[in-house]
Amino acid sequence: MRPIWIILLAVAATQTGCGSDESAANTRVAEEATRGPVHVRYQAESGTAAAGTRVEVTIIATCSPESFITPPLLDISDGEAIGELHVLSSRPTVDVPLQGGGHQWTQSFVVDSFVPGTHALPELSIHFIDRRTTTEVTGHVDVAPLELTIVSSLKDEQASMHDIVGWMTLPGGAWWPWLLAGGGFLIVMVGGAIWLMAGSRAAGPPPTPAELARAALDALRGRGELASGQAGAFYTDLSSIVRRYIEGRFGLAAPRKTTDEFLRDAERDDRLVDSQRLHLREFLRTADLVKFAGHEPAAEQGTLALTEADHFVDDCEQRLQEQAEVPAGEAAPC
Repeated sequence: MRPIWIILLAVAATQTGCGSDESAANTRVAEEATRGPVHVRYQAESGTAAAGTRVEVTIIATCSPESFITPPLLDISDGEAIGELHVLSSRPTVDVPLQGGGHQWTQSFVVDSFVPGTHALPELSIHFIDRRTTTEVTGHVDVAPLELTIVSSLKDEQASMHDIVGWMTLPGGAWWPWLLAGGGFLIVMVGGAIWLMAGSRAAGPPPTPAELARAALDALRGRGELASGQAGAFYTDLSSIVRRYIEGRFGLAAPRKTTDEFLRDAERDDRLVDSQRLHLREFLRTADLVKFAGHEPAAEQGTLALTEADHFVDDCEQRLQEQAEVPAGEAAPC
């Protein structure tokens, strides 16, 4: 059972956070620029946010069929600091072909800050290649930085710094209550450390990438996103699970690559057979179309994609186990 003071602090923090979220304006801000065959939109879901609130930032670049954009749209990584803003997570640049020709490149990341004030996101400079004429032309589109305003959840008098009060005289009197309190605290700390160490020894080895993937797939199956019409969120989560499994099992940096870059790496990896590469290509392409091109497959197709992800993990594990069991000097069965 958690101590009562932890519960009280959690309730107080929740109430404070709720009030600050309501006071912060949820107004989207955006900057746009066009040059040659390329149009770029740089937007944040909220231009004003309470301290500690997550703000998603998206970059969308659209170009003609004869043009090509050099990824990434913004070189940024998880844990990076942009002034007083912190990057909590980022998604790789994804290239999706448009129905009328051309391509749409999308990249997103999430930031937050605990420092009140106005903070600027980086200016964009997106490079492209224009092949609309016989002479190839290179150029770049510059987009002005976005400004995010962080609002403190404290009142002005609470947020202001107070002077140091100086030396304080400790109360005198008998010393034995302090000794007893200190001894009790020491016993509690030592006992807690022993309990934690015993728990860590009993936990066993960390889960394998396959175990993590199967648990994530079961959790996704239980959330019911397909039944509630959240196809975009479902395919985003499903694609992330498969990419994380591949990174952990094969050492391919899947989460940080575009779909095309990752598939090129998969073609060169001998541990994946042709049937696995084919299923992986079809699966990731469908996920990209749902997430970035507005494709809306039937719920039955989503259920089938979830089953195929299960089979992909099982097939990879079985083939890797068979390869490990083959004696040295013999060829693994195809």
